Amino acid sequence: MMAEAYGQGGCADYFKEKNGLSIDEFVLACIGLFFKTQMYAWEKVPTLEPNMSLRPEIIELAMKLISKELPEMRAEVTKRILDVASVSSSKLTYLPSSLRHFPIITSSKHGNRIIAPLPQLIMLRATSGLYYDLANGSQTLFEEANDRFEAYGKKLIEARYPRFSVSREQEFGPKKARLRTPDLLLKDGDEIKVVFECKATKLTFVAQYADNQYAEAPKAFDQIAKGMSQLWKFFSRARRGFYDAEQVSPDAYGVILTMDSWFQIEDTQLPFLRKKAEALVADEPEMLPGDMRDVVFCSMEELDDLLAVSDEDEFLETLRKSRLSEYLGWQLPLIRNPGWEQPLERKAYPFEVAEVLPLWEEIVKMNS
Repeated sequence: MMAEAYGQGGCADYFKEKNGLSIDEFVLACIGLFFKTQMYAWEKVPTLEPNMSLRPEIIELAMKLISKELPEMRAEVTKRILDVASVSSSKLTYLPSSLRHFPIITSSKHGNRIIAPLPQLIMLRATSGLYYDLANGSQTLFEEANDRFEAYGKKLIEARYPRFSVSREQEFGPKKARLRTPDLLLKDGDEIKVVFECKATKLTFVAQYADNQYAEAPKAFDQIAKGMSQLWKFFSRARRGFYDAEQVSPDAYGVILTMDSWFQIEDTQLPFLRKKAEALVADEPEMLPGDMRDVVFCSMEELDDLLAVSDEDEFLETLRKSRLSEYLGWQLPLIRNPGWEQPLERKAYPFEVAEVLPLWEEIVKMNS
């Protein structure tokens, strides 16, 4: 998903100009390094075979982004521990690992050999970690990524569930005061049953484990509150007949679909977010409590985990259960299968890998 959202258009151009290799090349290099470090410890950096179409320097360029020398890594971790311990030693447990940013450790003292203590983090760095390579880019980059994020959501749902149709954001209302629907409208039969507001916003590692998450990432949380208000406004406008292009179910579900998991939002930030969203709809006429219904917070990964083990009716039933008090704060896949007690069969991923990673054939060559 990250490669699809960040691997095209202006995002891809920015990454390549900044780092000297394309995102596709970076992902391919990370996959090769993942397989190499998964099998052996303290091995030499792998090289690309001459008969491959990939540039041989992409491994070196990728290593600059995901590796650190052992003494430098130790010094960085020590400084981070001392900085935090001087304020609150209780927070040491929640320190973000340097390995998430630099999953490979190098040692020039031992012949420039490499080790990945947790090889899986190489793949996380090549997917969700791409966000941080683009964090200093322009707002336009994130708008592009969000658009592709929405497109992928529509594509995924329709691929998993042929019974549903999903439409993107639409304009409606008077010509002089056009309004917009939320990002995705899921239609079952003649009614819109689920409405998605997509937010590619991510929490930083620091914000995820902060005592006051909002203080660490106010702009990110404001985007989530805005998403809630956008859903509520749409439900109100549909009820009042301002949106009449399609029938909206009176109890349609609202979902804020995120790039990564914000599951902790239910217990820690939900009261604040509701208050913030209520302020954003204060000027909306005839807003009723039923319009300001509870919404579901769900990452794209969690959504696909649910879609992969459910049919259309089971999906809607899971959303219904998410409104019950006993499931407050639960992630959708766990509502579907509490405690992972049922051996649910998982359907295959509905796309060819090459559709989301154009250089997939080169990956096969690297590891054949």
